[in-house]
Amino acid sequence: ESSYNIYYLTKNGCLPIESYHAPKWSCKNLHTYKALIKNIKFEKVAVSAYLFSVGLDENDDSGVEKRKEDIKFLLEFLASNIEEVFLILPEPYHDSFDPLIHYRRGLDDTIPVDITRKKHKLVYSILSEIEFPENVTILDPYRTMCTDLCTIRENGKYVYRDAGHFRPWYAKQAMSYLEPILVFRND
Repeated sequence: ESSYNIYYLTKNGCLPIESYHAPKWSCKNLHTYKALIKNIKFEKVAVSAYLFSVGLDENDDSGVEKRKEDIKFLLEFLASNIEEVFLILPEPYHDSFDPLIHYRRGLDDTIPVDITRKKHKLVYSILSEIEFPENVTILDPYRTMCTDLCTIRENGKYVYRDAGHFRPWYAKQAMSYLEPILVFRND
């Protein structure tokens, strides 16, 4: 029997860091995570690096530096208040994953890993310059989803619903490696 104590520290298109301001929607109250974490005393927390570069211009050095500081602060805060912190790296992304594009262009059913990492180039750049606290574990979805190639269709079924979002059946399958890591078991 599993016991879940999960709180989502974000909402669609928002980051819980001070320097992020969504241009078209509200991210109100996301910066209150510090009080929540001090009160709840979570044993584990997972943070996705997927949005770490959202809204940034890679040529804006001061913006990129501020984002690095905010991400570093977030990870250090979490690591100093929570026993285990997991940072989930971005999943594969490319227009070829979109079923309509794939079908209309008659593309191969696989795509090289390096091409699927390009969209997140700035995320990887930011992360390469951050020193992680000892209790932060990096989780890379590529390890379970791809070899040198990523699959666009599996058993004739598309694994993505568009260029960057899994179909539910595939999400369950591809992200199953997270369950033993993140779920607390009452055994």
